[in-house]
This record gives sequence, C-alpha cells and structure tokens, in this order.
Amino acid sequence: MNKKRIAFVINYFYPDLASTGQLMTELCIDLQNDFDITVFAAQPGYAGEKEESTKRFQVDQLENIKVVRIKLPKVNKTSKVSRIKYILSYFIYAQIALLKEKNLDVIYTISQPPILGGLIGTIGKFFKRAKHLYNIQDFNPEQAAAVDYTNKAIFKVARFFDKLNCRYADKVVVVGNDMSETLKERFNNKRVPSNIVINNWTNEDEVVPLDKNEK
Repeated sequence: MNKKRIAFVINYFYPDLASTGQLMTELCIDLQNDFDITVFAAQPGYAGEKEESTKRFQVDQLENIKVVRIKLPKVNKTSKVSRIKYILSYFIYAQIALLKEKNLDVIYTISQPPILGGLIGTIGKFFKRAKHLYNIQDFNPEQAAAVDYTNKAIFKVARFFDKLNCRYADKVVVVGNDMSETLKERFNNKRVPSNIVINNWTNEDEVVPLDKNEK
C-alpha cells in the first residue's frame, strides 16, 4: 500500500538548535515509517551553525526522511532589515520548493515565520490540492500587539491573512487551551476553524532529573 505523502514546511530542522526544530525533528522521525515525509527547512545557520552548501536547494536524507534545505541570506538578528530579508527569502523559496514537489497529500506548516509560515500552506493547499495542517506555536499579530511591537494598520493586515490561514486550514493545531480560546476570540466564537490542542513535549529519554549534587 502506498504511503500518504506529507510535506513539512517548518523552517528549523535537525541539526538546527531552535526549539521548534527539535520538536519537529522528533515528530518527523516518529512518523517516518507510516508516511512518506519530505521536510522543507532553512539550512542551519540562523543560530550560528555552520552552513555546508552553496546551492539554493540542497537535498539530503535523515533516516527515511527527505530533507530539502534552503540557502538563505545571513541574518543579523539585531537588524530589522536583515531579519525581514531573511524571512521574505524563506517565504519565497520555501513556497517555490513546495510547489515543485509532486503528489502531496498533506502540507504541515507552523507559525514561523509569523503569518507567512501559515500562508505557505494556504497557497500550497490550493495549488497542490492537498490538506493543510497549521500548527500555531505563537499567535501573531496578537502577541506583537500585546507588547506594542506593531501599528494598527500592520496589525489589521497581518490578522486578516492569519485568519485566512486558519479558515482554510483543514485542522489548526494549537499548543495550549488558552490558545484555543484566542482562536475562538479571533472568530468571535462563530464558525471557528476545526482545531485541536496538542501540547509541546519533551523527550523523556533525554530530559531526566539530575541528582542535586550533580552540576
């Protein structure tokens, strides 16, 4: 029997050090025997890891998982311009790579970068005629607005597009009950998109209590 094909468009992936990269790596490894998985992620380097390839798209393998790594511009995290260039480059090239992939059944995206991560899946859903699972790790632009990091015009545009992402997703995955309530508030408790709460996890084989005398 042919396995269902899932594309994970998740920005960070092994060996990247970002926490979401570690979570998504564990998820893909756990699913690899039941599904045919392709991961689209940035080449490691955002957190200072060494970049290996000069190609725009480098294909490699992690166990049974096909990994398409996207070369992006180096980022200066203290510069908004540099970060915006990095985010937009990821959005454009990840979208191109996803649309080139054939015979997809499911597209799985996360809310990184904010709004655009989900928009990759929304666009991909219609072009590839696949289902879209949208994992929201942080609600933006609400989070940015809470710390006065955005203006009203940008807030309205960003919220419009992320509501669109949620509305067209086949399932919205949030990581806490409070986020489920935020999702309901977005839609004024009317025609709330299908959603489920799946908390982020820890690997109990690797994260264990230490003796109080250990440093």
